[in-house]
Amino acid sequence: MQDLSPLLNVGWVHVAFAVDATSQQATFYVNGVPETPLVLSAPVSLTSSTGFAVGAQTPAGASPSALETDEFLLTARVISAPEAMALSLAPPAG
Repeated sequence: MQDLSPLLNVGWVHVAFAVDATSQQATFYVNGVPETPLVLSAPVSLTSSTGFAVGAQTPAGASPSALETDEFLLTARVISAPEAMALSLAPPAG
């Protein structure tokens, strides 16, 4: 993923991360623009016993991010590039 520091120094940055379990690819969208998809090295598995945290660097919630998380969206399907762009153009909810 690109270095977000220059963008963060200017203002709000929208980042979306879409994981496609079928194609085994993950894509970051920065301000609605897709980056090169990443090929996943293992199947996607998110069960109740899987550690999962938003806004932290570990599943236990340790090392919280210094960045503000305005919204979080978890869907049962992969968002499309136009949807990622629309989300990036929507005003922050907070």
